[in-house]
Amino acid sequence: MVGYETEEQQWEAIKKWFSKHGNMLSWIVIIVMSIFLGGRYWLHHKEVLVGQASEHYFGMLKSEEQNDEASVQSKANRLINEYAKTPYAQIASLMLAKKAVEGKDYVQAEKHLKWVMEKSIDNDFKKIARIRLIKVFLAAGELDKAYALYDKKNANGWLTLMEELKGDMNKQENKLADAVDSYKAAILAAPDEALHGPLLTLKLNNLGLSNKDIEALKESEATKQKG
Repeated sequence: MVGYETEEQQWEAIKKWFSKHGNMLSWIVIIVMSIFLGGRYWLHHKEVLVGQASEHYFGMLKSEEQNDEASVQSKANRLINEYAKTPYAQIASLMLAKKAVEGKDYVQAEKHLKWVMEKSIDNDFKKIARIRLIKVFLAAGELDKAYALYDKKNANGWLTLMEELKGDMNKQENKLADAVDSYKAAILAAPDEALHGPLLTLKLNNLGLSNKDIEALKESEATKQKG
């Protein structure tokens, strides 16, 4: 590096550099500040959006408590249309799907659940929607569509429900041996025995497995895990 004999020479060099590059430096400062301020604006905008969505969501719940179905539908649709990127919109769509199923309107239920699967950035919401859509197709007797949604690989914490639903599909097609295998897989994957165990045990009982058989299955799996 070139040395400077005096501080004055060093200062003169700095001034010359700034005179030559000052314009560029100004633009760099402007760009950095724009990014910083733009980021702050976006965060503020996002907070405002979520706050507004929250108000509409709780308004929807209040309408639900008052059994004002028209208001529930209106507020839920507003959340979906105007606040699609917030969790409140996903919950609203799941609620509308549930109502559609209760009214046996499986086409509408499918529409709302597919919307969550396509639009949600939250994997748990997507998995909930997938599982509920499988149930919708089972109820509608559309087994091909139900099988197409079966996804063991990416089920993770939802594996028990995914395997149970596969068992339901197999049973509906009278593939009883396959149904037993799926229910067995479900009961072994169950993270909460008290929550999932009784229903899965009943389903296996109905297919000819005794409680003793089921306990032996669990013990065998536990031994494998230890080994």
